[in-house]
Amino acid sequence: MESSFNKIFKASGAAAFGQIINIVNQLLLVPIYIKFWGPHLYGEWLILSAAPSLIAMAGDLGFGTVAANEMNLCVAKNNRLGALKSFQNTWIVISTFSVIFLLVAFTGIYLSPIDRLLNITDIAEGDSKLILVLFLINILVIQQNSLLLGALRCEGNYVIGMNIGNFSKIAELSLIIISLTFFSAGPVLIVSIILSMSIIAGFIHRIILAKRSSWIYYGVRHFSYKAVKEQLPLALSFLSFPLTQAFSIQGAVIIVGSILGPAAVVIFSTTRTFMNVIKQVVSTLNLAITPELTTAYGKENFEKFKRIFISSIQVLAVVLIGFNLFVLVFGKPLFHFWTKNKVQVSDLFFYSFAIITSVSAVWNLFGIVQGSTNKAKKYAVYNLISIAILIISVIVLTRILGLNGVIIAMLLSELFMLLFVVKDAFGILKYSSAKSFFAQLFTLRLPAIKFLNT
Repeated sequence: MESSFNKIFKASGAAAFGQIINIVNQLLLVPIYIKFWGPHLYGEWLILSAAPSLIAMAGDLGFGTVAANEMNLCVAKNNRLGALKSFQNTWIVISTFSVIFLLVAFTGIYLSPIDRLLNITDIAEGDSKLILVLFLINILVIQQNSLLLGALRCEGNYVIGMNIGNFSKIAELSLIIISLTFFSAGPVLIVSIILSMSIIAGFIHRIILAKRSSWIYYGVRHFSYKAVKEQLPLALSFLSFPLTQAFSIQGAVIIVGSILGPAAVVIFSTTRTFMNVIKQVVSTLNLAITPELTTAYGKENFEKFKRIFISSIQVLAVVLIGFNLFVLVFGKPLFHFWTKNKVQVSDLFFYSFAIITSVSAVWNLFGIVQGSTNKAKKYAVYNLISIAILIISVIVLTRILGLNGVIIAMLLSELFMLLFVVKDAFGILKYSSAKSFFAQLFTLRLPAIKFLNT
């Protein structure tokens, strides 16, 4: 049987590969779209894709994440029937929501003057409505694919699932570039390519699942309304994370812009984008360790659970030290090069942002303890409170201290999350005090790797 260390190592590689693809996708496609479509048509494409993107933040209403963890926990306890019930319940909930949502959205789109509402002039009205519908269908297909990925994960096949997604993104990027370069493709063809690749990825997920875990199958035999009702509060907890994150990002931008003006927004947004690279590292680490944490927890192997997490904290500590040293030495010159010296930011704001982002990275990793064990209800409440602290503090402090007020507001919000998320994680990890945690943190070195190779 493959060791946990090897699984985490491979998952880290797959997750990192996915992050690289996303970055290349963002950096490469923007100039290509502008070259072949022009700024105005590309702007209309962005407008049409924005509304579905906002809907996508709701994902699978949180049920997919809950199901992935639940199936993983059930398999760890040799309860395949429980995992199958979770899969079928979630599939029915997501599918029912998809059908109702698509019917409502389809009706609304075709009855609304989309071009006039969104100020679309270059794209024909029929095409703009078709583009919106195809984007929405793509989101619903992705929801189904996420459930299949969760099913693959429960028996340790999550690396295969992630790589299916990675290579479908590469194929999608390649087809878009070829279509634009050689066939002068329009927006309808491009969105059709995106949807087609999602559908193909879904079929491949289903084929792999049938071969690796044939006992997981679609059906209604094990549907239980009671089980869905029990999952709903936890699903809403997971749903709150992307929604509150989006609100904090856009909300802070809107408030800063209304109080300090567009110039301040540019400084705030570009600095945040520059520093958020460390959050990509944490996201990669979270994706890699979550399945193994859930499996260890399901098997009630708390010692292994703690060692996996401690090893991850050690890795993050090294990364954060390196990140902050890099920012201290090379950050400002690189930032000015990236912005072509058009964005001037003070040293206090710039270097403080790096520290705040590092604090955020720490509590986000601690939050995976709650997330991987389906104990995210408190975590969601903390998240909502921290957003309230951020918004209120930004409103008050920016009027007094300008952009430095934004830094203080962010610090207050991040420290709140650090305090309560870490405290809650200690309870799940069964650490009686911070002292016992740090004792293991500083003493566990090579034995951690040896332990994971079992």
